[in-house]
Amino acid sequence: ENMFPLQHVISLQSGEITSDKILEHALLFDDRDRKITVLPTATLEQALAQLARNGIRRTAKDVIGYRDSRVWIVFPVRNTTVNADFILRYSYSSMQHIELFLFDEAGAMTSHQLSGKFISPQSRPINDIEYLFPFKALPNKQYLLCIRLESLGSMQLPISVLSSDRMHM
Repeated sequence: ENMFPLQHVISLQSGEITSDKILEHALLFDDRDRKITVLPTATLEQALAQLARNGIRRTAKDVIGYRDSRVWIVFPVRNTTVNADFILRYSYSSMQHIELFLFDEAGAMTSHQLSGKFISPQSRPINDIEYLFPFKALPNKQYLLCIRLESLGSMQLPISVLSSDRMHM
């Protein structure tokens, strides 16, 4: 059962979930006026209300390219493995600001992480050339990933989710 108001739940599995699969099922919101604010203490209900009230719903092809705005990517996942450790990977090194919010089935935020070109490598969740966000997803549980991207230049969406056994660090 889908606990979140989105049409399709992506199954977390061993290996990699590619950008194409994520973007096929994700909701994208364009925040041109920078009105969407999700605090690290927000509930899922508060976050979704902000997106609905202030975001313009878009498709992936509508948000790629040059822009001076924020883009939110929202998609539910369900862990169908026994592994609880996953990594969200964003593979475009020029992105200025990337923020990850992870909500559990009860609507509580279980992770909030920040990375990007303007964040010192020592302050990133994982110091790597790519932007990596480790997160826990308990087996047979559903979560909602909300990703905020901000760029003053080209916007690209190379996002993937990897099981931790696939990362070689």
